[in-house]
Amino acid sequence: MATFVVTTLIDENNGTGQVSLREAIESANAQNGFDTVTFNSLLEGTISLVNGEIAITDSLDLLGPGAETLVIDAGGNSRIFLVDDASYSNLLDVNISGLTLTGGSAEFGGAIFNNESLAIADSTLTGNSAGSQGGAIYNNSDGTGGATLSITNSTISDNTSEDSGGGIGNGGSLVVTNSLITGILRGLAAASLMVMDFSLLVVSL
Repeated sequence: MATFVVTTLIDENNGTGQVSLREAIESANAQNGFDTVTFNSLLEGTISLVNGEIAITDSLDLLGPGAETLVIDAGGNSRIFLVDDASYSNLLDVNISGLTLTGGSAEFGGAIFNNESLAIADSTLTGNSAGSQGGAIYNNSDGTGGATLSITNSTISDNTSEDSGGGIGNGGSLVVTNSLITGILRGLAAASLMVMDFSLLVVSL
């Protein structure tokens, strides 16, 4: 178990000088087991992704300083996070908290495509888009139980999809607690939240 600290807002991967979010997550991916990525206490503003989506391929705790403090913006050029280790034998545990994710764009899951066990807390996902399903998040199904997704104390709003699931496209298990989910649909099928299979539990405390 290791902790990696992000020290720059620049999206780079040169292995020298300051540590970018991309570099920190790639370092965590290379370590077997559950690792933590956090941010320097003085770091605030926007990380503009210019090098494509960031893959999370091992269990991870990504601890942002607060959704009002740090924004990750893909600028409409790519998805933000791909959460997938390319194996169905077990589910990774991935936690993302204290961040705003915006400007993500992909066919499925504008901000996040999840194929693991993902928990999102105290975060805002807004202004993301999907060409098909899951404007903000696509929670995948492999036909044998699917990925798991929990949303807690978060806002998912003003995301768009051309088909369905303007906010979330869900094919696995989904639990929503104390959160707002809205979406904008540009296609024929319409729902802010699309549940295809398996389960949905909404908890309001």
